[in-house]
Amino acid sequence: MRLGVPGPPRQGTPVSAAHTNRYMGASRPIAMAPKRQPAREGAGAAWVPPPAPLCSPGDNFGPQLRAYPMRPIAPPCANGRLCAEAPPRMACRSHHPRRRNDMSQPSTPTRRQFCQLGALGLAASCTPAWANTDAFPSKPIKLIVPFPPGGLTDALARNLGASVSTQLGQPVIVDNRPGVGGTIGAELVAKSPADGHTLLLTLSSLLPSASVLYTKLRFNPEKDLICVSESAMLGGAWVVNSSLPVNNVRELVEYSKANPDKVSMASLGAGTPNHVSLTLLNNEYGAKLLHVPYKGEGPMVQDLLGGQINASIVAGIHVQAHKASGKLRCIGVQGSRRSPMLPDVPLLSEQGFKQESWSREGPMAIFAPKGLPPAVLSRLGEAFKVAAATPKVVQYLQEGGIYPHGNLPAEAQANFERYYAIVKRSTAATGVVLD
Repeated sequence: MRLGVPGPPRQGTPVSAAHTNRYMGASRPIAMAPKRQPAREGAGAAWVPPPAPLCSPGDNFGPQLRAYPMRPIAPPCANGRLCAEAPPRMACRSHHPRRRNDMSQPSTPTRRQFCQLGALGLAASCTPAWANTDAFPSKPIKLIVPFPPGGLTDALARNLGASVSTQLGQPVIVDNRPGVGGTIGAELVAKSPADGHTLLLTLSSLLPSASVLYTKLRFNPEKDLICVSESAMLGGAWVVNSSLPVNNVRELVEYSKANPDKVSMASLGAGTPNHVSLTLLNNEYGAKLLHVPYKGEGPMVQDLLGGQINASIVAGIHVQAHKASGKLRCIGVQGSRRSPMLPDVPLLSEQGFKQESWSREGPMAIFAPKGLPPAVLSRLGEAFKVAAATPKVVQYLQEGGIYPHGNLPAEAQANFERYYAIVKRSTAATGVVLD
């Protein structure tokens, strides 16, 4: 048997025209695979095709020879390898581009298709953020509270969150992030994506105070945050442990002068409104109060009741809760109106203290990262305004001597800008810098 020529077919194997011609006396031999020719000098190819093919286009042997166990004989591809995928003298699909009607191989996009895809991608990237606000909120909303659980701000956040969750159809998760005078939680929100899914509930006065007290503050409250809604107005109650022999703020100043650095006053941390108020009393009125910082209102009130500290500024709800026990005495209220819960307690302005920050209530407000899409900002403002007016929230605030408020973003932001300037001046007047 000649090398490269197929032998007799095995039993059960279909007989092809090639074998019929070979064994039935046909004089025409089967086409052989072309031999490799030595490359010419200087040629880069490893294989040079012969000058003339050994078979003609009519010798369609490839498909018939696939039925035999031996390697089919067919012309090589351009890379010099034998091709078993196509008849002789035809490009094989394994090593050459696919045919136009062959959908089994992945296609390479034409220049026109490539340009069309690029245009679509550019259009998608240029779509403004507010174009997708119909899907807001697309996930749970995180409401950051910069104080520990159990305090006034935490309780208000949970009451507001329940109403907002019902309105928007997504859970509102309260996340407590206390520390550094409320700046840890505020910074987290300021650096979050401006998509409306991360918000802050805090005392508005903390933000301007922090901008003065912390020279290394890693965010700008005025530029990085926007006020969504003012949920409540807080008139702080000045209280002392009942063991301290004072009945008003004037007497507290005089008693601390007589007992320098023995009368302690607690705050919610360095730079918070309590700390600023204490510093003003010391600097402007000659008081000798000792500052004791706390991370949350709950622990602070417990130590105030136990006598570990002497004085502080708290929400009216704590005064009401411990009024019967007689362990706390309220000596003054800051704000523009007397508290309905403590009608007999005079305002600080009525006691001769004319500081601008003490003559108005402090807002408890919702903030979001600057750059929020207008439609999302409007929807959040509406939701929190409605939440502040729900019977459950109103009852909770009134029982604590807090005034329910609730407004829309435009009014809330304008109020915040005015209040920001007032508190910043008051804080700068203390001359205190914490870092």
